[in-house]
Amino acid sequence: MVVNKRSLLIVCSCILFLAQCIYVIGIFTRKPVEVAVEVTTEIPMNTTTTSAPVIVKDILPGDHITEFIPPFVPLLNDYVITENYNLHACIVRKSMSQLTTNLMCYLSNTALYEDRNRTLSDTWAARKGSCDNIAWSAYAPLYENGTMSMSRMTKLAFIRHPESRFVSFFVDKCINTNSCYGCRDLHCAVKLVYDRLMNHVQNRHLIDQSESELWWFDWHAAPQTWNCDFYKHLTDYHLIKIGTSQKDRKLAMKQLQIALKTANVEDKYIEKIMADTLVSDTKHGTHQSKSNLRILQQVRTDPYVRHYLHRIYYFDYVAFGFEIPEVYSADLPEYPLRN
Repeated sequence: MVVNKRSLLIVCSCILFLAQCIYVIGIFTRKPVEVAVEVTTEIPMNTTTTSAPVIVKDILPGDHITEFIPPFVPLLNDYVITENYNLHACIVRKSMSQLTTNLMCYLSNTALYEDRNRTLSDTWAARKGSCDNIAWSAYAPLYENGTMSMSRMTKLAFIRHPESRFVSFFVDKCINTNSCYGCRDLHCAVKLVYDRLMNHVQNRHLIDQSESELWWFDWHAAPQTWNCDFYKHLTDYHLIKIGTSQKDRKLAMKQLQIALKTANVEDKYIEKIMADTLVSDTKHGTHQSKSNLRILQQVRTDPYVRHYLHRIYYFDYVAFGFEIPEVYSADLPEYPLRN
């Protein structure tokens, strides 16, 4: 009887072990999900045929963890440093990059900035020439002579909600400037972004400053975790999460105020920065445009778009503490079992 129980236990254990093995093998060999997506064909103006919905089959990335864009791929470091305050700001594309630069220009030479009647809402073109004493370093955060070190600097970066950041990217680059390799609709854009970023992941490309034009698209579309050497210094930063509403901006300004006080910036300059930032909005900004609102609505309701964006920016939600949208709650990445 004892032998039979022991044999039964061994058999059950073997069956359970085999089931786990089959599950793990299935995860790594799973085929992408095939999804039918309805689109509308574009009919030339000189034809009498009316446009009609057609079914196009597209192979979407699955739910295994390896089909999500991973965090902390070191794609780009774009720093601005002010020697006056030993202050270091990392510029994250499509995340208040102009505001960051204007802020650092102002602190580098407050008198010059005010004499030239510059504001924190200046665009790139308007600000040109107002940053004479600023230190730029796109690939290393130190002066060439080594007088400043990363560990001794107060570091800050503006972080934006992944959803609104992508909408800003799409409206600005794909609609306003037509810089998305011909993509003018969200379905095309999300797939293009996913494929290009996954290509970086699989091939581990390194940034080549001489070929910056080839990387320009990816700099703006990549997850925010790919910036600023966050894979090494994430916990060292004052991360300022900034939104588009006045309430969000006020909360962000409190975080910015803490960072500036840590860097020993004088109160009179902090007060000016707080006041100007709450009312500033660069002409380059897109969040108040009608296009932005229309695209944002599609991002929140289109299953195809959500499917890709979830796999592109999931780890931005996790790394920076954003609440994961409820629509993603049943679509989290699956991890292989561990022994």
